[in-house]
Amino acid sequence: MRIKSAAIVTIFSCFVLLCFCRPLRASIFLMDERLEINGFVKQTAYIRTGMSDREKLYHNSNMDFLQTSGLLEALYTVKEGPDLTIRLFGGVKYWWQQSQYFDQEYRRSIPYRDRKDWTHPRSFNDDILTEAYIDIIKGPWEVRIGKQIVIWGQLNMSRVADVVNPLDIRRGFPGENPWEDIKQGLWMIRLFYESELPGDLLFETIFNPGDYQNMEIVLEGTHKGVKPYGVRWFAPEISEIRDLSLAEGKVEP
Repeated sequence: MRIKSAAIVTIFSCFVLLCFCRPLRASIFLMDERLEINGFVKQTAYIRTGMSDREKLYHNSNMDFLQTSGLLEALYTVKEGPDLTIRLFGGVKYWWQQSQYFDQEYRRSIPYRDRKDWTHPRSFNDDILTEAYIDIIKGPWEVRIGKQIVIWGQLNMSRVADVVNPLDIRRGFPGENPWEDIKQGLWMIRLFYESELPGDLLFETIFNPGDYQNMEIVLEGTHKGVKPYGVRWFAPEISEIRDLSLAEGKVEP
């Protein structure tokens, strides 16, 4: 009966959130609308309603994910005219993961070297700075120089041709977070040419001078990450707990 009531409350809460809550994203214009600033701050939480006996070795609460994140973008128009347009664009993001503060067993399950990356960004260039480029438009030509995120034709859950930027799935997979949140910006030069062919066919060329980044995968011990088998970091007593659980048949080897 308790499980049934909890399910009803959960479904009703989700319905209310979907109907009456909207993503908070603000946008303002300054300097005679030459400068546009927009961004958002959001709080994301995942709470487990059930947990296996083996998972309980690494948790003492149902809080599995609690993150505060934000994005700030700015577009400044240096010059705008029929012959020449110059714009500057920049974006930064930040996150703060708090789930490990509410669950000491969860915290001990994450290696120290990964715990820093899980809690907050480790590098300004790799994690905080999303994009920073200059955009120059002259006639049918357009060139963008700087750190950029390329978005080509894509589906909701898979990438076919949209494979320019590597992904960062440490805090969520495609489908949970938009592509813009999990793509890593790269320093490159993009050249566009708008032809006069039927349909105003647009040609695009990308030149990467050597900025290649590795894909960031899910961290060990974190939300949706692989849990360490039979041991917690800096807590060797978990081996004794696991051996006792095996003897009592509470977990499988």
